[in-house]
Amino acid sequence: MTDPIALPPEGARFTVPPGAEGEVAGWDGSTGPLVLPEATLAAMCRRLLGLNWSEVDAAARVELVPHPPVDGEPSLILHSATSQKRMFEGHLDAIAAGRPAADAAAYIETRSVYLAAAGDLVVGRTEPWREAAALAPVESVEVPAIDYYYLTHALLTLADASRPSRTWADGARMNSWPRTRWRK
Repeated sequence: MTDPIALPPEGARFTVPPGAEGEVAGWDGSTGPLVLPEATLAAMCRRLLGLNWSEVDAAARVELVPHPPVDGEPSLILHSATSQKRMFEGHLDAIAAGRPAADAAAYIETRSVYLAAAGDLVVGRTEPWREAAALAPVESVEVPAIDYYYLTHALLTLADASRPSRTWADGARMNSWPRTRWRK
């Protein structure tokens, strides 16, 4: 299992007590303030995919080709905030400046439900996402790792967990779902 860390901006108060998940003074998001460092993400890629960090982008472009549904074929919709847009850092900057932070992670995850059609599978974990998924004619998989700011970090951490007590049953359901519904 990896040790997550959060990255505070200059001057922001941040503490990680030994053995604790982490705490950011004044945190006000629907998700937690944990972010995996690049070195941890790279190690996870080696363990989970057998790829070096530098190879992941090219592999994703081959394996994960977005396309519109064909003849009512259901979709798996996973919509996450991204570190490329520095959303986490923006959230922390707002807290440090005493401003309300936009809850970008929750907003983006909740959008997955509104992008979905009847019968699609949506993946998320925030309360707004859960409320929207409960009202929509979709299947849903709730990710239990709410402490991570990025949904992708939560999913990678769950996939990387090696102890049987830390297995996630819905993860297997999420992985097998496309195979049972998509034409070859």
